Amino acid sequence: MSALHRKGGEDCMSRTGSEGDAAVAANPGSTFAAATAKAQAYADAALADATKRAYGRDWRAFSAWCAEHGLTGLPAAPGTVALYLADAADR
Repeated sequence: MSALHRKGGEDCMSRTGSEGDAAVAANPGSTFAAATAKAQAYADAALADATKRAYGRDWRAFSAWCAEHGLTGLPAAPGTVALYLADAADR
């Protein structure tokens, strides 16, 4: 069985938000809590700080462009992304 799956086939990484938080809070010393903390640490370290800053700048630019054109940025329709990329290519 994959390390990302619990007994019964449930995908542990999909347990986010209040459900995942509740599971960790209820069993703070559990293997699940330790694995959750370790997975979060890996995710936090997965990108260089410069990459995180670049993603932030790109997201702010996309969000501003969407607002300027009256489009929804999240969730973004594929057509919205295509229009943004086409417009950005000309800048």
